[in-house]
Amino acid sequence: MATAYKRTKDRRRKGSKWIARWFNAELGEWKDKTGHTDKEATLELGRRLERESARRAEGVDDPMDDQRKRLIHDHLADFIEQVKAGNRTEAYVNQLESRITRVIQGTAVKRLHELDSTKINRFLSTLRIKGRKLSGITRNEYIGSLKSFTKWAVEDRRVQNDPLASLKRIERKAIKPTHPRRALSVDEVAKLLDATVRRPEHELLLIRRGKDKGKLKAKVRPETLARAKRIGQERRLGYLLAVWTGLRRSELAELAWGDIELDTMPARIQLRAEVTKSRRADTLLLHPQIAEELIAYKPEQVDPALPVLSTVPSMKVMKADLKFAGIDYGNQATGYADLHAMRKSLSTMMAAAGMSQRARQAHMRHTDPRLTEVTYMDETLLPIATELAKLPGIPNAVPDDELAEAIQFRATGTDDLDSDSTSANIQQTGCTSGHSEASDGTAAQAGWGEQGQDEQLSEPFDKQGFGTKGQRLSPSGNRRSKKAGEEIRTLDIHVGNVGDHPSCRLMKAD
Repeated sequence: MATAYKRTKDRRRKGSKWIARWFNAELGEWKDKTGHTDKEATLELGRRLERESARRAEGVDDPMDDQRKRLIHDHLADFIEQVKAGNRTEAYVNQLESRITRVIQGTAVKRLHELDSTKINRFLSTLRIKGRKLSGITRNEYIGSLKSFTKWAVEDRRVQNDPLASLKRIERKAIKPTHPRRALSVDEVAKLLDATVRRPEHELLLIRRGKDKGKLKAKVRPETLARAKRIGQERRLGYLLAVWTGLRRSELAELAWGDIELDTMPARIQLRAEVTKSRRADTLLLHPQIAEELIAYKPEQVDPALPVLSTVPSMKVMKADLKFAGIDYGNQATGYADLHAMRKSLSTMMAAAGMSQRARQAHMRHTDPRLTEVTYMDETLLPIATELAKLPGIPNAVPDDELAEAIQFRATGTDDLDSDSTSANIQQTGCTSGHSEASDGTAAQAGWGEQGQDEQLSEPFDKQGFGTKGQRLSPSGNRRSKKAGEEIRTLDIHVGNVGDHPSCRLMKAD
């Protein structure tokens, strides 16, 4: 049985370590192992060594024992090699390795089983990249990288249980973006495209000092102006491609003429899997406007491998184009109008035009509909007011209690009714031997239809387009409408035409 002791010279020395004495069943002899400053931890070390030696002596060896002793960097190297074998890009592999290595060094972990969720959460909360705190999305990416590492270790039988099973990602709805984006309206996109074409020539012709400062009178060689014009046209094509296709910056840079099929109906882009973010060979159908622009811009004899855009507008260039067009770049509160915001503009523009959700999701190449409906949607540009105004107004409810109405009408009197209206309305009441129509008339007035309603609208609602046709507001602000059989019920009671109507039954009782 394992014991723990201290050397004589260390017994009174503060911070000295205990020594575990344990029996090696394989060799049949006692061994000493320097342990910890805590006696119980040292005893546990001795017991573990005894159990392992006993299992080996009996031929029941645990392969995880050797893995447990290996340094965590050795495990990480094996993991990265397996990731590389999965045909991942070099950039992805480097980022994965650097993130895991940064956490291992920051938490001072030496063995795989020493990974601890609490320590990692604490480290990620204090981690700064280029002086900035991690965003919620980046933090989740770090956690995802670590959990993929430990999941692989469990599957490869390097640890029995996942040490990071309790490490959780931040919920999507709780994440506040550090660089929010806004969608550009159709008018803003049109202004940007126009300004992009004019700005290169404008910058060359603009006089910046002297008596002619601010005038477009600078002397520029024709070939220089022609080159500036080509730059403006190509930059415009880049923005237009981003708006209509939703391609990301890296995807625009890799887009080649061989990827575009302009002789099909409709024209399309066949993306190569190796250049897309999701590593999928997606097909993008082209809007007629961008298809026509590409046909006009494409050279007659062109190498299919030649990029469509020689350069993608940098953020500095786009900010200058936005400023020249009189468009605000944005801020943290309203969102920024950068190149990636063109994807949000496309998604919002499709939704505002009434395009179906599934079609929008497919064109945006999203596997999760929440990305299309939430992340890439700017609700401020949706035609909510226009769509809301199309809904019919809510009419006033008509009471259904016939007994209460009969009492009310009996108290009002019927001296103002003439005989013609009396005879005509007697046929509509329930106080005859014929079929009762009063309840049907009441339901028609109380429903969402237009039967029997007035032809005029009150002034405020008519201007706004709200309300049900034919309703009128009373001086108190409530809609009023004449209820079917309203006048004749009182008269029937007075003339004594007693039938099955509830008001008639009341008169029988009287």
